[in-house]
Amino acid sequence: MFDALFSVSPILSQIPTRPQREGRASTFQDEQGKIKAIDYKLISVPIQRKLEDARGMTLQEFVETAREPGTGVGKEMMRGLFEMLDKVTKETGNVVNCGGKPIDSTSFLDLLDKVQIDFTPEGIPHWPSFCSGSTMQAQLQEQFPKWLVDPAFQTRLGKIVERKREEFFERETCRRLVD
Repeated sequence: MFDALFSVSPILSQIPTRPQREGRASTFQDEQGKIKAIDYKLISVPIQRKLEDARGMTLQEFVETAREPGTGVGKEMMRGLFEMLDKVTKETGNVVNCGGKPIDSTSFLDLLDKVQIDFTPEGIPHWPSFCSGSTMQAQLQEQFPKWLVDPAFQTRLGKIVERKREEFFERETCRRLVD
């Protein structure tokens, strides 16, 4: 079941989890230091199996029937994740809207300018992953190599990377370590 859940999107397997063994409420601290309550949402996928349905199945086929609810839960989790991300990015102003047009180099750099980028101690960027639809992915695969040879694109990208590097090292310098 969990294999099916994580197969919906690689994002789900990259989200760190923390088991909560008791209580019905919890909080977290966001990047700005605000304490926020976690809004728990029940995710359920109704499934019904009858004993007759399993007759004639091999063990492997029977075990595979557990994939259906796992996939359903994974899809619901992704839907909730995208709804939450949409809400948060609109609240913070971290939205880049191309107005229905294909993404261009300026919009891509605007997008890169709005995300947090971490770096290695040597100053090498850990480039973020972006989640997009298949149409945008195809556009990026076609256009990105062309953008990389454009001197104006390279100059602005270099400025963004340098500013993000300074922000990262400032963030790391001011970070409070816990025992």
